[in-house]
Amino acid sequence: MTELAPQNNGNDATPPRWSARSAIRLSILVICVLALFSFAPVLQNDFVNWDDEQNLVRNDAYQGLSFEHLRWMFTTAFAGHYQPLTWLSFALDYQLWGVNPAGFHFTNVVLHVVTAVGLFFVTLRILQLGLERPAGRAMILGALLAALLFAVHPLRVESVAWATERRDVLSGAWLMLTMMFYLRAAVAEGKAARRAMLALSLLCYILSLLSKAAGITLPFALLILDVYPLRRLGGRTGAGDRVANRRVFLEKGLFLVPAAVIAMIALWAQAEAGALRSFGEHSIGLRIGQAFYGTVFYLWKTVWPTALAPLYEQRPDATPLDVWNVASAALVVVLSALFWILRKRRPALVTAWSVYIVVLLPVLGLAQAGPQVVADRYTYLSCMPWAVIVGVGIALLWSRSARHGRLAIAFIGLAILVICVALTRDQTRIWKDSRTLWATVIERGGSMGVAHANLAAVFNERQEYRQACEHSRKALGTLPGNRTAHVALGRCSLELGDFTSAEKHYGIALEIAVAVEKTDTATMAGLAVVKTRLWKFDEAEQLYRNLVTAEPGSPSARYNLAGFLASRGRILEAMEGFEEALRLDPAYTEARFRLGVLLVTLGNPAAAIATLEEGLKHVPGNALLSAKLARILATCRDDHLRDGSRAVKLAGEAIENSDGTDPAAREALAAALAETGDFAGAVRTVEELLSDQRLALPEATTLRLQGQLERYRQGEPLRE
Repeated sequence: MTELAPQNNGNDATPPRWSARSAIRLSILVICVLALFSFAPVLQNDFVNWDDEQNLVRNDAYQGLSFEHLRWMFTTAFAGHYQPLTWLSFALDYQLWGVNPAGFHFTNVVLHVVTAVGLFFVTLRILQLGLERPAGRAMILGALLAALLFAVHPLRVESVAWATERRDVLSGAWLMLTMMFYLRAAVAEGKAARRAMLALSLLCYILSLLSKAAGITLPFALLILDVYPLRRLGGRTGAGDRVANRRVFLEKGLFLVPAAVIAMIALWAQAEAGALRSFGEHSIGLRIGQAFYGTVFYLWKTVWPTALAPLYEQRPDATPLDVWNVASAALVVVLSALFWILRKRRPALVTAWSVYIVVLLPVLGLAQAGPQVVADRYTYLSCMPWAVIVGVGIALLWSRSARHGRLAIAFIGLAILVICVALTRDQTRIWKDSRTLWATVIERGGSMGVAHANLAAVFNERQEYRQACEHSRKALGTLPGNRTAHVALGRCSLELGDFTSAEKHYGIALEIAVAVEKTDTATMAGLAVVKTRLWKFDEAEQLYRNLVTAEPGSPSARYNLAGFLASRGRILEAMEGFEEALRLDPAYTEARFRLGVLLVTLGNPAAAIATLEEGLKHVPGNALLSAKLARILATCRDDHLRDGSRAVKLAGEAIENSDGTDPAAREALAAALAETGDFAGAVRTVEELLSDQRLALPEATTLRLQGQLERYRQGEPLRE
């Protein structure tokens, strides 16, 4: 527990030790309750198609704690980040609640609360070190308000509500522990105590870096704190002081080593993902202008957090001398000069400003990665100094104010917190789902290419293809080279029957992928389908074979090629493909089904039955396999293979497992009933199937069922 200095300024008697502890415990409770309340709506949110689906839904590499899973976590640069501890936390989430977004969001919220509580203790320690005459209640109140302003501020929403951004809250929690131990080490008496605290601080720092590389500039921030409020550097010239100064710098060397290593790994990870922009794409002048703009933007949004958006996209026509860049540069220079002039009278201000710049430096765009010019998540660590400054101000004002002044401070502070909580709860709902997310970006940021492209992908998934075409064309109007937009336009064009357009845009998307040395198997598969529809069978086959080459261990790649070969009448080759897919994944239901169909086609129902029976061992009760097996057992011409009673049971299970909406299962039941001699039941089953308004049966299916109905009415079982 943090101890409070027993000084008194005359206005606020230091509370007894037990009272201080009680106040600290109450403060922690308040932080937890308000933070949890502010972010409670996030538990209703889904994953979004901005990295969440790629990282957490379709990625099974993290979904376990085996040696292979752990090896992947500690060696991968997946999605452009080196974050082994973040992957490990995702793996633990998966063990607890599977791929359930509510569970992942809950963990994010808990880690954010931990970070906020950590900031409370860090601020309290800084107040003790920085104020000349600290007062107990004033310090606790200042630290509490600092932690609350950080915890419930709307700028925190992106880091907490975006499941993928777990790395922010996890690295933030470890970084607060780093700071707590470092501040204790700085004032510890005795070498043993100092070294123990310093070792713990360094350990927590390494764990923070393994969660995200956001804290790579922390050693420089610690040097600033060594000047003030720790007063370990500056203004000392004696021999003993030089030794002490050297020790301070050597300490920073301990922190610089892991920071430098992780910085290099982080750059490698971004380069591996193709996220880093070249100077040709993003000029040095634009990067400098963007850095000044971001420095001012985050300050302004901290004070006035309205119209926040998940993505602030860099305009294609942006220039280094844009008015906002120039104005921001001028303001940064003015503020820097002002804080320097006030450095002796108000050292806390120049400290906060310096730490803010140092922590913000890696994300100001000088090493540009991604389409954003600024991002709310970049404030998670960098704006902590301003929360501390507010805490310092509140502590000073409270200790120097009379009763009426304190009431005014309490009222204003409470009003600000209420506004922040309301804005934060509203902001969390923006992350409800992908459609809401990208619609908000467009609404708040204008016609932005990336947002339109991602919204087009959402509409494709919802099978709203005309809206997908509209948004993908808008995206390409702004960003002609956007691969996501080309893929989206290819997909919706395919679904709408515009195969020429689909071929064009899928082709462009593949060319873009090749240019950045990416293998886009999903687009390759889409283009193969288009080539098939256009009767360009040789090109389609080559694409399917390229898929197998690109992903030799993928059962779906083998399945797609086999399906194409089956459609071309190359049955034996197709069977080999389906068998290979099943070797890779014995539970691959569709491959098992298609193999069974081909075996029946080749006149080998016994092998088909054995194949389907094997499939049901891997996926018991599967409606697709059960229905097909039931049909073969009911209609096979081989008397020794037919088994009407078992066919009735299997067909009934298939109907139950498909909620009665699978026509094949009901058709199989009719055939099975006829095989057992229950022709009345068979007739009734087919009649109910034909009259079911829930089903839009194709004309060919309707004609086939009507033919079967006549057979059953005449007391004839179905034979195939």
